[in-house]
Amino acid sequence: MNQPAVPRPAPVAVPPTVQRGAVTAWAAAVMAVIGLIGPSFGPALVPARATFHLNLLTAGTLFLIFGIARTAGAMLSAVLSDLAGRRTLLLAYGGVLLLGLAAVAVAPDWPAVLAGAAGIGFAFGAVSTEANAVTALAGGATRGRDLSFINAIYSIGAAIGPLTVGALLEAHTGWRAAFGLWAAATIVPFWGLARVAGRLPRAAGPRTAAAPVRADRRALLLAGMAFIYNGIGWTVGGWAATYLVGRFGAGLLTGTMGSSVFYALLAAGRFTNGFLAAKVPVARLLRLGAAAAAGALLCLALAPNAVVALAGFGAAGFCLAGIYPNLVAFATERHPDRPGAMAGIISTGGAIGVSVVPFAAGALSRGAGLPAMTWLLMGLGCALAALAVLVARPDAAAGA
Repeated sequence: MNQPAVPRPAPVAVPPTVQRGAVTAWAAAVMAVIGLIGPSFGPALVPARATFHLNLLTAGTLFLIFGIARTAGAMLSAVLSDLAGRRTLLLAYGGVLLLGLAAVAVAPDWPAVLAGAAGIGFAFGAVSTEANAVTALAGGATRGRDLSFINAIYSIGAAIGPLTVGALLEAHTGWRAAFGLWAAATIVPFWGLARVAGRLPRAAGPRTAAAPVRADRRALLLAGMAFIYNGIGWTVGGWAATYLVGRFGAGLLTGTMGSSVFYALLAAGRFTNGFLAAKVPVARLLRLGAAAAAGALLCLALAPNAVVALAGFGAAGFCLAGIYPNLVAFATERHPDRPGAMAGIISTGGAIGVSVVPFAAGALSRGAGLPAMTWLLMGLGCALAALAVLVARPDAAAGA
């Protein structure tokens, strides 16, 4: 029996004193900073493994700890975002991020690195949720374009981060130096976003503020897509340098190009997605991007040399570019009165992917060799395409 349609709540009005452009600009600055930080672990892991005498499985615990902490941060932010003061939350998350970066920068041993990574991961999950939520809330009808923009800026930071680490390593400054640099870069963007986000209204009035968002089937599918998307992206960011150096004998600086090319074309793809967002339905963009990404990852798995592998990394980045911003746009369109909660559902799914997939890729590569990593990514790409088809089906929201 068909259930009656549930009317969608009206978007929350944003006061005219809050400029959409200012929110988007500061959110983009914060996303650029966290973009610099995340993929930096990949190239830093190559000399860190030598410093601490780590095998691939032990080194992979970095991503496991980071991902678990990121999941906790995303879940907490999902609960607090629409209820608590955004200024206070962003300043608190920025403080945790600073502490985590400082811990890695001075870490004397591997457990200390993991402790710092936990702090960074927690802040990463919380901040990415909040930055996407405030952008969606302030953007209104243009949220799809604005979300694509801030996530494109994240990708630019993620492309620059590994190259910066590679350059610092070539200059013999040590792999910890980058994390001190990123700590200094966090202060102004977080202060700016906290200032403008503090002027935004809470997404729901007092009467409905505690009402939960129902986790319908479509929401679970969206979280599953985020799990796969982030799992692929963070596996590339974390292991591309190791893969290119170990599989094809590339130099370390060349190895850093794997994640940099991936994220550079991810940025280009997100600007393209932002242009298409006003012209093409979000569900169709999700299907097209996921299918193309599966094809690109197959090419990566079949790559006979480092040059072709770099092309595969880049093609995968471009095709995957629209997945995350489109997931957030799709979810917040359905629940415009709960942008933080919906962004949190997506972010939590993605954070679990960060916990599981890069660690699994390292464990698989230790037992079956580095090529097995790329076949794992290809299989995940096929699963992403299948979920994108299911998301668009009319019965995907059954019971909503």
